[in-house]
Amino acid sequence: MSIIELQPYDLYTNPAERLYALQPLWANLANLGARSARLLIVTDHINYEAALHGFNQVAVPFDQLVRDLRWYRSYYEQYLQQTIRETQYIRLFLIVSSTLDDQTLHRLIEGYGIRTRPLDSEGIPLPFSTADPHWDYAVDPHSRHWGAVQSEINQTGAVVAQTLHKLFALEFPVYVAIDIWNYGRAEAVQLLKTKAAVASVQFLGQKAGHEQRLEATETQAAIDAFRKEIGTVGVGIHEVRVTIAVGGNSLSELTSRLELVRGACPLDLSKKRAQVTVIRQMFSAEPPTERDGSLATSTHVTVLAGSALSYSRPTKMDGVLLGFDTYQAPVVVDLFDPANSAYNAVVIGQTGSGKSFFVTLLMIRSLLTGARLVIIDPKGDIDLSWLGQDQHGRELCRLIRVGTSGSSVNILEPTFPELNNQIEFVLGGLRMLGVYQNEERLKHTLLDVALHELYQATWGKAQTAAPTLPDLREQVLAIGQQEGGEVQQAA
Repeated sequence: MSIIELQPYDLYTNPAERLYALQPLWANLANLGARSARLLIVTDHINYEAALHGFNQVAVPFDQLVRDLRWYRSYYEQYLQQTIRETQYIRLFLIVSSTLDDQTLHRLIEGYGIRTRPLDSEGIPLPFSTADPHWDYAVDPHSRHWGAVQSEINQTGAVVAQTLHKLFALEFPVYVAIDIWNYGRAEAVQLLKTKAAVASVQFLGQKAGHEQRLEATETQAAIDAFRKEIGTVGVGIHEVRVTIAVGGNSLSELTSRLELVRGACPLDLSKKRAQVTVIRQMFSAEPPTERDGSLATSTHVTVLAGSALSYSRPTKMDGVLLGFDTYQAPVVVDLFDPANSAYNAVVIGQTGSGKSFFVTLLMIRSLLTGARLVIIDPKGDIDLSWLGQDQHGRELCRLIRVGTSGSSVNILEPTFPELNNQIEFVLGGLRMLGVYQNEERLKHTLLDVALHELYQATWGKAQTAAPTLPDLREQVLAIGQQEGGEVQQAA
């Protein structure tokens, strides 16, 4: 049994075909030994404590900051507390039992373009841990009432990408379980034959009334559509049941919220509350065991699941605050996260809309994470002299005016705590400048040895000036003269 968290994406900023990314997975679940699966959608919350915890994960410890940055950090933490309000967002979990191990299943789903992550130590967020059960609702220890509604067996209408979005946008927490039962190809064909035979008997029966004949005709048309789709597209057949659970401070509020759920969800939902046992089944660590849903093709399942996956709000908390999205949810980013393959970003806005101020603010906040920055300021508008000096008396912000004396940038300036990483960084810069090529192994080795000898004299000594390119040139020439031959020629 596997429980995998799926990371949602924004429907409006991604290609339309991404909605169908998981269709091969749903169509082939039976072939993977999975008789059923559950897509569990739960609500979680972003608040000040979560944002502060995420910031502390990447920030330099307070006692290691220089004096002038300490007060700015205190100001930033106060700003977080004053501006971040509790915001609801959605988390998705796939619960499935298949022949694949967790790692292989992760790779398979990510191969379809959906990002995943293992279940964290906190597990699935639950609406409550214990409750007093009644027939069709439960009462938790905080006197909150919980109930659920389920989709009808017979569904009308179409499923589209936004089917569940209005439901997730409700102001109160919503918990949704999409239970999916899978049929093998031979089993699906036999099922359709059986239903076609039943429909034929209903249509030809002597006592069949007009409504029965009409229902039999509609059933036969649906079966024909299923057969056609299976034969032309190669999709599978499933049974699907949707369960939606909400809570309220009283039974009347619970009843009112369930009515709002029925209005926000275009699926055909039961008019009555479901038995309270379905809530326990929703949050079970096992996939559904009994078939009890409406027939659907893999395409139908894909769009329904895609509707849940494509409702996204930013949930990343490791980094610094950029601002707030249209839902007033905080947008947090760590531009210099080592996990990023590149540190590129584009800020687009009208003239005078505050792009420069925004980027400057982002850079200053990133200083709290230990980032070292080079800011190119063509207008000369940025003044960071208020940052003061570090513990060694050096200016935290060094102003370099291009075209004046002392304006050169030293690529040998240490930027990594480990010597080997620093040397690899410098070698990469020299290669980009055309000092040597990848295939020139002798030159690479010569530069490597020279850099090691240069850095050995200054590494780890804060008061010692870093070596420069002229120093490197002299060191290379000295090694070449000492070794002679090909080494001297390479130097």
